Amino acid sequence: MPSANLHPAMLPALATIESIQLPSHIDGRDGTNRATGNRPQIAADNDVDAIKAWLARFIDTKTVVSG
Repeated sequence: MPSANLHPAMLPALATIESIQLPSHIDGRDGTNRATGNRPQIAADNDVDAIKAWLARFIDTKTVVSG
């Protein structure tokens, strides 16, 4: 695999999921996969909240990496 000589200024900035704020017209709150009614499966009003809920399920999972 060829190595890339990237200058740090060329790399995208990293952000924590807590700091992500998307404009409402693209945050998924009006998406076709959004639960409606009285019994949603997760407490999420938009896509970032759905990702946080999914990640919370695995916070204490021990992962084994083999190499």
